[in-house]
Amino acid sequence: MNDSSASPALSRPPRWVIQSILVALIGYGLLGYVLSMISSLRSLFIILLVSLFLSFAIEPAVNRMENLRVRRGVATGIMFLLILGAIGGFGVAVGALLAEQLTEFSDNIPTYLADIDTFLEDQFGVEEATADLRANYEGGAIASYLSSFADDLARFGSTVVNVLFQLFTIGLFTFYLVAEGPKLRRSVCSLLSAQKARRVLVVWDLAIAKTGGYILSRAALAIIAGVVHWVAFEFINLPSALALALWVGVVSQFIPVIGTYIAGVLPVVVGLLDEPSTGLWALVIIVVYQQLENYFFAPRITAHTMEIHPAVAFGSVIAGNALLGVVGALLALPFAATLQAVISATAERYEVDEETLKESRERRGRKERPRRGAFATTVRGILEWVGVIAGAFVFALVVKTFLFQAYYIPSPSMEATLEISDRIIVNKLSYQLHDVNRGDVIVFKNPEGASRGVEDLIKRVVGLPGETVQVQGGRVYIDEILLLEPYLAAQDITGSFRKPPGCVGSNDAPDQCTVADGYVFVMGDNRPNSKDSRIFGPIPVDSIEGRAFLRVWPLGRLERL
Repeated sequence: MNDSSASPALSRPPRWVIQSILVALIGYGLLGYVLSMISSLRSLFIILLVSLFLSFAIEPAVNRMENLRVRRGVATGIMFLLILGAIGGFGVAVGALLAEQLTEFSDNIPTYLADIDTFLEDQFGVEEATADLRANYEGGAIASYLSSFADDLARFGSTVVNVLFQLFTIGLFTFYLVAEGPKLRRSVCSLLSAQKARRVLVVWDLAIAKTGGYILSRAALAIIAGVVHWVAFEFINLPSALALALWVGVVSQFIPVIGTYIAGVLPVVVGLLDEPSTGLWALVIIVVYQQLENYFFAPRITAHTMEIHPAVAFGSVIAGNALLGVVGALLALPFAATLQAVISATAERYEVDEETLKESRERRGRKERPRRGAFATTVRGILEWVGVIAGAFVFALVVKTFLFQAYYIPSPSMEATLEISDRIIVNKLSYQLHDVNRGDVIVFKNPEGASRGVEDLIKRVVGLPGETVQVQGGRVYIDEILLLEPYLAAQDITGSFRKPPGCVGSNDAPDQCTVADGYVFVMGDNRPNSKDSRIFGPIPVDSIEGRAFLRVWPLGRLERL
């Protein structure tokens, strides 16, 4: 009876439990609804955030024009027109460039593949390296893909205009925040106490100064980079030099962290498609300018606008990308600069107890380093540069000894292929991988009986080991077969010769030379004005320094040999 009388009371939970469950369910439902609203309004929040930072970036210029007695609304409109014109012009120029280059690349793929095969076979003895690619191209797969991609890029300019219209909302908010900025700040301050209003205005002004400084410094560096690259690209005859210079200037400065690498890829690829040497020169220009910017231009400009520790900049970009994607990555640096300035201006700081720091170092087993004076800092900087220069010297020595070496042409014996004062690059590894080929332009040690006062000579290989070389009627015959020489100014300019030293075989034919094993017969392209194997005989293959494959100077005649 006791158990049955107590069971109804035990089966009903207390009222507070029911109330708690109901409150939790309602709160969970409200939380889900709020989160859903936030998710739905996420794009609006991003638009407002972008508009706010754009207004911070534009406002310093608008304030300057207002000080010149230009109405604030008119000044804001002028800034908008300038920005839209710059973005549209950049998009159209770069889009047209990409479409043109991809279309040209698609049309010239067979030529490029043939050149690659020739280069690999001549330099490294690799045959038919691009056979699979040629088969795919002839099947139409690569051509159709690149053609469709080029068509998409051709519409890039009009796409930019469409995107500008889609960004109308951001422009509207930004225009309001800039044109009505003073009124907006007054309205916000009217809702706050004097002390809080003062703090809000300090943060607001810091955000405008730092964001405006960021845009100003990036714009200044972009202009410098664009002008320098334009001049340099024109100097090396890089196609579409102005468009590529604009691309490098804008992308390298306004895309955080990786912008430099993205900006450098396009000019190098365009140069490689035009001429391999042009692509290499474009790479050299980009690398050299980047060092000048890092050590000369950027420190002087950012010191007056916005300076952030590299680790803070990198971390802020990662955080911004994780939170808001590309937009967050682009806004991360000005936001980090603003936050850093706000903390510096408002955070309370205390004097650091040096004894406490000393005890901490001792517990960690670290000795206190004496502070360097100005002289010690200067010496360390000099030593660092000495180390860099020494490392570069060692690297250059290794390259010169085992891989490549530059040579100067002092005589006219190779005209018109090579002229006096030309500079060439010689591949010293080439003949370690394959045999000497007829037609190769080679550099070799000066044999006895040749030119005096020089260590090395440059000639073209005409006869190979075991072949018989003969000149009849100004033309060269190899084993009684006429040798076609398209590199000569005329086909009948080769002077005859009497059998020079080093030839093998019978002496019954004094106007012939049979080349011994391990030797080659060489001649200069300027046959009437060349001392070559017709005088000093065949040269040992072991005396060859390497194969000349690239003329690098003068830049106007830069080409592969």
